[in-house]
Amino acid sequence: MVNSGRFSLEGEVALVTGGATGIGFGIAKAMAEAGARVVISGRREDVLKKAVAELGGAAAYVTGDVADEEKALGFRERVDRQHGPVSILVNNAGNHHKQFLSGGL
Repeated sequence: MVNSGRFSLEGEVALVTGGATGIGFGIAKAMAEAGARVVISGRREDVLKKAVAELGGAAAYVTGDVADEEKALGFRERVDRQHGPVSILVNNAGNHHKQFLSGGL
């Protein structure tokens, strides 16, 4: 899809956490199509590489686990240094913990 100019993100740097798959990938793709430089992040480098290849030249990735507080410290600054100041942030990364309710419903 080519951006018609009605919704332009030209000159913007978008960071999409959890951007390699699912909803995050869809958001990243739409932003790239609207002209943004898109940086996706996630824990699995192989999945990130595949997603960036599909997103095209305006995309890059940074590995990291934003759910781990110690690893997340400085994450935004690292992205800024490597790709320029982030002007759009999509906090899409999820964390799933299966836990049974004690006593049932």
